[in-house]
Amino acid sequence: MMGLFGAEAIASGIVPRDYQVEDVNKSFDLWDSGTIGTLTRAFTGAGKTIMTCLKFKRWLERGPNYRCMVLSYEQELVRQFAQEVEDVLGSDFTLEIEMASQEIKPGFIPQIVIASRQSLMTHELATEEQREELRKFGLNEIGLLTKAAARRVIAALQAEGDLQEIADGIAEHNSDYRCDHKMKRVSRLYKFDWRDNWLLACDEAHKFSMGMKSVGHIVEWFEQNPQSRRSGVTATPKRRDNVNIGYKLFPGISLDYPFTRAVKAGYAVPYLQRFVQVESLDFRRLKDECGTDQSKWDREVACAIEGQLAKLCEPMLDMVGDRKTLVFSPSVAMAQNVADYINARSEVECPSCASKRWYPTLLVGDGAKCKECGDFLKKENVTKLGIQAHCLHGEIPEQSRRFVYRDHKGDKFQFLSVCGLCREGYNDPDIACVTIFRPVSKAASSLAEQMKGRGSRPLRNCINGLDTPEERLAAIAKSEKANCLIIDLVGVTGLADCASTVQIYADGLPDEIVARAEQIALTGGVDDPEAAIEQAKREDAEEKERLRLAREAERQKRIEEAERRAKLDADVKYSTHEVGTANYEQRDPSMATEGQIKFLHMLGMDFTGWEPTKRQAGRMIGQLKEEGLSREEVAHTNRIPGECWKKSGPTPNQLRALCRSGVDARDMTPIEVKNAFDLVKQGKPVPQPFREVAKALLSDIGKAETNDALDVLVNAVKASRQAGYLNNEEYVEICAKGREKRKNIF
Repeated sequence: MMGLFGAEAIASGIVPRDYQVEDVNKSFDLWDSGTIGTLTRAFTGAGKTIMTCLKFKRWLERGPNYRCMVLSYEQELVRQFAQEVEDVLGSDFTLEIEMASQEIKPGFIPQIVIASRQSLMTHELATEEQREELRKFGLNEIGLLTKAAARRVIAALQAEGDLQEIADGIAEHNSDYRCDHKMKRVSRLYKFDWRDNWLLACDEAHKFSMGMKSVGHIVEWFEQNPQSRRSGVTATPKRRDNVNIGYKLFPGISLDYPFTRAVKAGYAVPYLQRFVQVESLDFRRLKDECGTDQSKWDREVACAIEGQLAKLCEPMLDMVGDRKTLVFSPSVAMAQNVADYINARSEVECPSCASKRWYPTLLVGDGAKCKECGDFLKKENVTKLGIQAHCLHGEIPEQSRRFVYRDHKGDKFQFLSVCGLCREGYNDPDIACVTIFRPVSKAASSLAEQMKGRGSRPLRNCINGLDTPEERLAAIAKSEKANCLIIDLVGVTGLADCASTVQIYADGLPDEIVARAEQIALTGGVDDPEAAIEQAKREDAEEKERLRLAREAERQKRIEEAERRAKLDADVKYSTHEVGTANYEQRDPSMATEGQIKFLHMLGMDFTGWEPTKRQAGRMIGQLKEEGLSREEVAHTNRIPGECWKKSGPTPNQLRALCRSGVDARDMTPIEVKNAFDLVKQGKPVPQPFREVAKALLSDIGKAETNDALDVLVNAVKASRQAGYLNNEEYVEICAKGREKRKNIF
C-alpha cells in the first residue's frame, strides 16, 4: 500500500484503503485492455472522492493532453465534489467548475473539470413554425439557431429591429464554439476538445443511462477519441427503471464492495431496525394503485398518514435519544409539519426517575407529568429547548439550504426534516438515526438504500490508521456511534411491497428468506437485521428438514403398505400422492395452493418430492406466463434441483390427435396443446411448423428502426403467443432479440 499509492501519493496525506487501491488498479487494468468504462459499486462512506482523485492523479500523470471531468446531476453535489477534490489533491492540479453562470473560457481548459449535466445539455433548435416565421422576414438560413434565440429574434423583428444587425447576430451565433454543425447540436460541451484524452467520472452512476438527454450526447462527444475512458461510482448500481447502466456506459466492474461487506470489514456502522406503526398505510393498495410510479406513491403515502403526525413523531422522539437525526418525508407539507411538531416540544429529564422524554413546551411547568412515574415536570428540568428541527426542500434557495446544512453538521440542532433532498451525496458522519417517513416500493429499493446510507459512516477519525477489521470493529463498538438507528413505517400490511432495511443486508438471498427475515424483524422485536436474517435461515432450514422428514415418512409408509399388500396377496385400498398435489386441507398455509400447482402444470411444470411456497409459485407463474422464461430458466432462477421437477406436456392421445391434424405437439405445454385444439376446432389453420411465425417476427424485429416500430411488434408477439402460434422457447428467443434491438436503438 505504500508503493504506488502510499501516503505520499495524495497532497492531503490521506492513506488509501485496501479496496480503494484495488479499485484504482483494476480500473486501469480494464481501461488499458480496451474496456471503455468501469463501474465501482462502493458502499455509502467508502470514499468515492478519494478513489476518483487517485484515478485522476494517475490519469493526468500520463501526459499533458490528458484531462478529467466529473459529471454530476445536482448543483449542490457539483460544488461539494469540487471542494472535496481540492481537499484531497490540493493545488497539484488545476480545477474549475462548469455550471450555470460559472463558465470555463474556451481555450483555457483546466486539468480537472467538475460539471453539471444540465449545463452541458444540448439546446433545442428553432421549431419549423419559428423558421417559417423568420422566412417571412427574409431570414432563410439560420443554421443552428436555438429555440430560445429564435423567440428573441422574432420579437426583435416584430419590434422593427435592424434586419442586417439581426442577421449578423445569427451568423455570430452559428460561428460560436457551442455550435457543432457536424452533429447539428448546440452545447457548452464543445469547448472541451474531444481530441484530448478524457477520463469522464460519473458521480452517482445509477443516475446515468445512454438514453437520457443530459447524458448520451456527452458520452458520444468524448467517445470520438478511442483513448478516452469512463468511470462510474455508486452505492446502488440498480436504476429504478431497470435500465442497464453497464451495457454501454460501464461494461467493466472494477470493484463490488456492498454495505454488508463494509460492515464486516469495519468500514461502516451496522444498522439497528425499529418500526412505527401506521394503521392507515396499506402498502398492497399502494402497489396496486401506483405500480412503479414513485411520485404517485409519495402522494398516496402522504395522504394516508395525514393527520397522524403525533403517531409518527412521538415514537421517533422516544427512540432517538441524543442521536443526530435525518427525517425523510413524502411531501413538503409533511416535512415542515414534522419540524414544527418537534420544535413545539422540549426534552425533559424527570427529577424523580431520571427518565428523558419529549413533552409539549407550553405544558412543562404547567401540568406536564412524567410518562414514567407521574411526577410533575418543571422548566428547570428541561435538557433541550428551542429550535431542535429545521425543514429543507427543493423550493428553498440553495444558499439558504447551505446555511442549514452547516448548522446541522455543527450540532446546532438535532433533527433535519427533508423532502426530496439528502438522498445522495449528503455527507455527515454524525448522522446516527435515519427516519423514513417516506417509504419506497421494492421496485425503488436502491432509493431506500441511498437514504439509509446517510447514516452508515463511522464517526470522524474513528477508524483512521487502523489496519485490521478487528481493530476497526472494536473502535466502532466503543465509539459514541456504535450503530445507526433506522426507523421505518409499518402499515396494516406490514412491510409488503415496501423496501426494508433487511433487504440491504439480504443482498442476493432468496425471496423467501428475505420475507421471513422481514417478518421476524417486524413481529419478533429483532433490532439487528443481520440477526433477523440468520434466524430466518435457521427457520427455513428447519422447515425444509421438517418437510424432508415428512416426505421420508410418507415414502416409508408407501413402502410398508406395498409390502403388506404383497404379503396378503390381496387388493388393499390405499392412496399415495406426490408432495404438493393432494391433501390440501391439512397442508401448510404458506405453501402453494392447489390452483397454483394446477396452473403451473398447464404452463408446463410438474414437481416431484418438492413443492413451492405461495410466493415461489406466484413468481414462477409470472415468469412463465408474463416474462416468457423457458421452463429450464424458471427452474434455474428458483433453484429447483433437476430431480424435483419435470416438464408437463400432451398426453399420448393428444399427441396422436394433433398429429392427425398436422400439428407437432411434442414440446408443447398443456396450455399450448389446449390452444392448438381450439384452433383446429374453429377450422383455423395451425401454422406448421410453428417456427415460421417466429422467423417472421424475428425478421420484422431486425428491420425495425424505431422504438415505435418495436412497440407495434410487441403487440403482435403477445397476440401470436395468446393464439398459440409460439411456444415458450420461441417466445423467449423473440423477447431477447427485441430487447437487444431496443438497446441498439437507444
